[in-house]
Amino acid sequence: MPPIDSIVASIPYTVQTTWGFASSVLGTVVSAILTSLMTIFFAVYFSLDGNSFRDRFLELVPESYRSEIKELLSRIRRMWGSYFRGQFTLGIIIGTAIWFMGSIIGLPGAFAIGVFTGMMEVLPSLGPIIASFPAMTVALVQGSNVFEMSNFNFMILVLVLYTIIQQIEANFLIPKILGNAVELHPIVVMTAVVVGMTTGGVLGALVATPITASCKILVLYIYAKILKQEPFLDSDEPLDRLPDLKKRVKSTQRKLSRVWQHLMKQRKLE
Repeated sequence: MPPIDSIVASIPYTVQTTWGFASSVLGTVVSAILTSLMTIFFAVYFSLDGNSFRDRFLELVPESYRSEIKELLSRIRRMWGSYFRGQFTLGIIIGTAIWFMGSIIGLPGAFAIGVFTGMMEVLPSLGPIIASFPAMTVALVQGSNVFEMSNFNFMILVLVLYTIIQQIEANFLIPKILGNAVELHPIVVMTAVVVGMTTGGVLGALVATPITASCKILVLYIYAKILKQEPFLDSDEPLDRLPDLKKRVKSTQRKLSRVWQHLMKQRKLE
């Protein structure tokens, strides 16, 4: 048995370590709650009041560019609104799924873990991964309330459950709910979230994806104007791709081929 003096001496370090861990967990939970509330706010704002900001801004734009800028801002506003509404919907669905499935397999605190997982959905790509760690920690420490298995095996079961739900989300829910809201590659989204979290914390991670998508829409508009092309071929068609360069290259190749054939014929006649 350790001496009393060593036990007493270790108390301040133990308290400090425990307090630091508890503060970190509390900070993460508070940040997730605030971020979720901001997601709800942005979803409602862009649904109800987005047009008023656009109209005030358009008053500063010259008349000749006003129609195009109006369409550009409308596309950006729709993208932001769709993104936040989609993230809020995904949070409810995934949080409920974790709560329901966790209760079935006997995960202690399944409701709280489900709520936390739903809140972390506001962080694309990284949120679900971060949310799985508390669930696996609880599984490893407390085990299952239903199945008779070792705590380690139960942790693996929870990990498998999270993996299955995340795959269903990535392959079915996100394309269905978010649709073409941002039109960004998953690697671009993850990179944007990491950069946003590094520079602006949770709030930076929250807005990193729609900001990146807004920049993409703006760059495509500028690119079309530089090439003197119509930036909005159809008001219902999203500005989400570059002009089809492959068709342009093939058309140029065909023209050059006809010119070459004509020159060869002229040479033979000579």
